[in-house]
Amino acid sequence: SINMTLKSLSLEEEVDMFLRHFSALGFMMYCTEPHLRHLVILRPVDFLIPPATKVICDFSLHADDEHKRAKRAQPDAWNNLTTKAVLRRSLLPVLWQSFQHHHDLENIMVKFSLLVPLIRSTGRTMQSGVASTDSVHIQDEAEREYLVPAILLPKHRNDHGRNERDHEH
Repeated sequence: SINMTLKSLSLEEEVDMFLRHFSALGFMMYCTEPHLRHLVILRPVDFLIPPATKVICDFSLHADDEHKRAKRAQPDAWNNLTTKAVLRRSLLPVLWQSFQHHHDLENIMVKFSLLVPLIRSTGRTMQSGVASTDSVHIQDEAEREYLVPAILLPKHRNDHGRNERDHEH
């Protein structure tokens, strides 16, 4: 019976089961990853969308105050974000000035591949499939970079709908 099953669970297991169940139903967001388990988001849209849209948007259409400050404060990092879709972590406090929980927001965006960590190694940029970079020494956490796939620009296409590079043989 369900009563016997619940009685054999510890309080932590029962709470975890409750959170997983209500998260699966869409009533809240709960992630089971160790670095996100402490976080229960009751209004995921309100929590995630406003800060995410400071990073993921059409910068030619949006000129928010945070964008203007980021461009002034870190012009090279801003240029990399807007032209190459590479976000330097040091821009996040500027872009997310009016939001809290920066570290959690960053981790959630990585979890859902809205930000993809880039790891510098021997002078080359390599894409990492994991959010944790424990095995790689990063001298300055503020210099960590992310690829922002949603704002990557499409390759230039010719009038025939094919990539210019594909046309060259």
